[in-house]
Amino acid sequence: MNIYLAGPFFNSESKAVLNTILVQLEMWGHKVWAPMRDGILCPKDADRKMRLKVFQLDCEQLHWAECVVALLDYPLPIHQLLLLRTKSPEGASKDTPVFLPDPGTIFEIGYTVGMNKSDMTAQYRYVIGYRQQAAGSNLMIAEACDCIVSNLAELERVMSLVANQDEDALMLLKIQYQKELTEIGN
Repeated sequence: MNIYLAGPFFNSESKAVLNTILVQLEMWGHKVWAPMRDGILCPKDADRKMRLKVFQLDCEQLHWAECVVALLDYPLPIHQLLLLRTKSPEGASKDTPVFLPDPGTIFEIGYTVGMNKSDMTAQYRYVIGYRQQAAGSNLMIAEACDCIVSNLAELERVMSLVANQDEDALMLLKIQYQKELTEIGN
């Protein structure tokens, strides 16, 4: 499959996680396009022409991809950990961490979902979230993802289901992960 690997590559920790995912996806036989490896690095002070070139390249690759794998949590350069006040089954309040993906990753997920909604003749593009933390998730990201996995074994299983277009198994996984998100959020 053609896979777009979305995620921030702003520090060594997030680069390491993305690289691990990238290596595994390629070992499993997928063609992977990752902006951190294959794209154009755009400096913060880049001019409009350079910024547009990077934007257009990334969008072209999202059109090329059959699946987007998106890193949803990562060590941020600044502290953006949010706490969601939840209640335990016993009724006691507790704080549940909510990790936010970076804005570029959010855009890549939304762009992919938009393509799925607007182009009924094209092949459906799956969005698989990858998160290492057991945490609550933003509603829009949770609904946009076909599945969210938390380790490489789960990712391999889901990628096999996607490659084999096992829609029934994928739907059951989405229902299960949404149930787990609901339990974290209550």
